[in-house]
Amino acid sequence: MSRRWERMIEKNQKTLSKQKGKQGTGASFKTGQQVVYKGRHWVFPSVLVALAFFYFFVFSGVAETDWTYKVTPILYLILAILIFLIRRPTLTIGKSHLSSARFTGEKRMEASDVEAIHFMKSYVIIQSNKKRNRWVFSRLLHRMPIPEMTDKLKEFANQNGIRTE
Repeated sequence: MSRRWERMIEKNQKTLSKQKGKQGTGASFKTGQQVVYKGRHWVFPSVLVALAFFYFFVFSGVAETDWTYKVTPILYLILAILIFLIRRPTLTIGKSHLSSARFTGEKRMEASDVEAIHFMKSYVIIQSNKKRNRWVFSRLLHRMPIPEMTDKLKEFANQNGIRTE
């Protein structure tokens, strides 16, 4: 099938699934053959928490005269919690594409744009051939499930003829 035809089928399946969900009969179609891996950002929220405690202890004497010194650490803590809970790095492995949700938004890379995929013990590096940029997923920094990702990415590379290392 051509890629256009596949997109049209996926679109029709999504609309049919929505209609069945509204009617209460349940969705009978899978809307795609995508696998999503989610991680957690923890470095930036921990920096924000450290800054909040720093501001709280350094400016505790001045905080009695000005209310902004009390509000600033609280806002840093709220921002850290929001980033930790809501903004999650993801890797979506589709049939002929990879997409990643990062701080700058959703990025998509077609299989023809992937130059190589490098596998290490606690890292997966996806290298693009267009802009010479790389997506790095880490077990330590991104809290991603690297062994499961490695298996699916090897299947993806074999299906699309991508070099693996």
